Amino acid sequence: NIVTITGGIMQTVYGGYSSLGNTTTNNKIKITNTNNTNLTVYGGYTAGNGDSTNNHVTVSLDSRAKQIGKMVVGGTATASNSAIVGNSVTVEGGYVGQGAVGGLAQISHTGSLKNNTFTLKGDGAVAMAFGALAQGGSGTVGGDSADDGNHVVIEGGRAADGVYGAATMGTGKVAYNTVTISGGEIGSTGAYGGANVAAGAGTVTHNSLTVAGGKIEGSVYGGFSRGTGTVTDNTVTITGGRFENTSNIYGGYAHGNGTTTGNIVNLGDGTSAMAAGYAINGTLFGGQNTTDPNKVSNNT
Repeated sequence: NIVTITGGIMQTVYGGYSSLGNTTTNNKIKITNTNNTNLTVYGGYTAGNGDSTNNHVTVSLDSRAKQIGKMVVGGTATASNSAIVGNSVTVEGGYVGQGAVGGLAQISHTGSLKNNTFTLKGDGAVAMAFGALAQGGSGTVGGDSADDGNHVVIEGGRAADGVYGAATMGTGKVAYNTVTISGGEIGSTGAYGGANVAAGAGTVTHNSLTVAGGKIEGSVYGGFSRGTGTVTDNTVTITGGRFENTSNIYGGYAHGNGTTTGNIVNLGDGTSAMAAGYAINGTLFGGQNTTDPNKVSNNT
């Protein structure tokens, strides 16, 4: 299915919707004209036992003064064991008020949540952005290799309140997700390759964040956890960009009681010179633990 919105007042728009547990797949929405503070958008929404795959939403409003006031979601499904795979959101103009998510898993999710993408470019703006977000459950966000990761790509525009390659509010592992920033602006909440944003014990591992350009107003993290799980083998690579204020750079950061080990910060990629005009005004940490420094080891 293909939905094109060029105006009008609505509360919820679905590219594809199933209330019977059928998979929603290959649906597309493009929004070129609206200014609606109450609008929520789903490329694909499956209620029941089906999956949500390969659904895509593009927001292309002609001014940041025009907005979609609530969330924009590429694909979501309500069943705990559903596969939410290959969905995307692109914002290239206008403002999304409550944030954008490529793939959204709801509470108690245990199924696949991988290969979802959020892209910000042009004059687009969002409050916050996720390649994928699990609102609960023990399922992995990402997977066991780079082929499974969720992704955020920032080429332009502004993300004010946080950018996450992938995040969980549950207990699952967050692994092999990426953020790539080549332009635009990141607000003071910063950017995270992969994150556990709740108190769960899930491991945050093998996530990465790359900054090649743009303006960064907050700190950046390869991997981050508020819970008790290990933050391990995450990477930040800086080849350009301007870090404003006292923006710190962390390969891995445990805000809870988890161990931080094997995380890396790279200045440069080993082949090319740093981009002209780059600046870092904060501090670099391979790994950090705010509660127990004895749980920080083998970071670079």
